[in-house]
Amino acid sequence: MDAIDRVAGRLMARPASPTADLYFVNACGRWLRPGGPVERLGPGVFASDAALLVVRHWGRARALPQRERLIWLIDDDVAAAIADTGLPQGNRLKLRLLEARHGARLRAAGARVVASSAALAERIGADDVLHPVWDGPLAGSCHHRTDGPLRIGYLGSTAHAGDLAWIAPALRAVLDAEPRAELHLAANHRSGPLAGHPRLRPIAATDWTGYRRWLRGARLHLAVYPMLETPVNRARSVSKIVEHAMAGAAALYPDHWPETARVVRRGAGAALPMDRDAWRDAALALLRDADRRRALAEGGRALAADLAHPGRQVAFWRHALAISGR
Repeated sequence: MDAIDRVAGRLMARPASPTADLYFVNACGRWLRPGGPVERLGPGVFASDAALLVVRHWGRARALPQRERLIWLIDDDVAAAIADTGLPQGNRLKLRLLEARHGARLRAAGARVVASSAALAERIGADDVLHPVWDGPLAGSCHHRTDGPLRIGYLGSTAHAGDLAWIAPALRAVLDAEPRAELHLAANHRSGPLAGHPRLRPIAATDWTGYRRWLRGARLHLAVYPMLETPVNRARSVSKIVEHAMAGAAALYPDHWPETARVVRRGAGAALPMDRDAWRDAALALLRDADRRRALAEGGRALAADLAHPGRQVAFWRHALAISGR
């Protein structure tokens, strides 16, 4: 590990790794017990007797041991994200100094590459595809009949700032047209046309632990997940499908996202072109149709249960890390 790696890891790597939780720890955490078959060397670095797994990068990790097998798990199109000027500059710098550098070294060493979506796997030539596993229950849909507020959620992080900027005028129009509607989104978003609206409800969770806690108790009527047509967005995982199901929401997705076809086929959400008026009208129609909302939410729950089944991750990692009998 050279000086750049040490400095970048210290300054940019967080002490917790959401990706490591979603793609390993939530399903396989029992292997990390004292004396267990896997040792955690850093937020996203794990070692069994036979294999070393690096999730995104090895920032903040202890010295990496030599193992017979190397595995790199990545959940972003790193090269496309670095080139995407619509993403926050800090995100792009971290990807360049950590994920890109470490991924190049692992690939040169012959690492097996695991991607978070089929589109990403095709783009980067990954060997395997793995879906995320969340650590909370999927919500029921009984809250869809209510005389109270109609809760809309936009659950994208600041990496989705460009997508939020695109949809914000439509969401403002929804709030203005439906007096029962309120919008929940991360407090660190600069919400543009939404700023100052009396029914804007910032999600105050400031870190990964706080967001997971909030999501486990959230009950949303509608979730919106617009995405600009970029290589980064095309490669995104099914994670938001599961998050929407955890909140019990009916959901709207862009028709160009590769995963949307699966969503529509399973009755787990509606597909829309990237047209603001279409999103405004679809959102208002769903907010005013409790039966339709409930049906989509139930379809989303069933799809999420299939996508996020922990048994698939356990079976995959048991084989990849050569863990037997424990």
